Amino acid sequence: MTLADLSLKEYLAEQTKRIDQELDRLVPAEDTPPATIHKAMRYSLFAGGKRIRPILCLEAAHSAAGRDVEGTGTVACPLELIHTYSLIHDDL
Repeated sequence: MTLADLSLKEYLAEQTKRIDQELDRLVPAEDTPPATIHKAMRYSLFAGGKRIRPILCLEAAHSAAGRDVEGTGTVACPLELIHTYSLIHDDL
């Protein structure tokens, strides 16, 4: 089964999983010093979300190249990091 065979709900869930895996790779672990900051960052980042911004980035790259482009997930993740930061900053 390819991504094209999935329903929209399934597709978004699959892409969210892909983005979450890449974010987990990019963001320091909770126990990395300063642990208090990294634990708070990860709590906010992985609290749940639709990941629409990075998914749109992946789709834009896919539509421009006509295929999945290696490294696109790494480029899409900063969009989610900035979005999460802006939500927290706005609350402060």
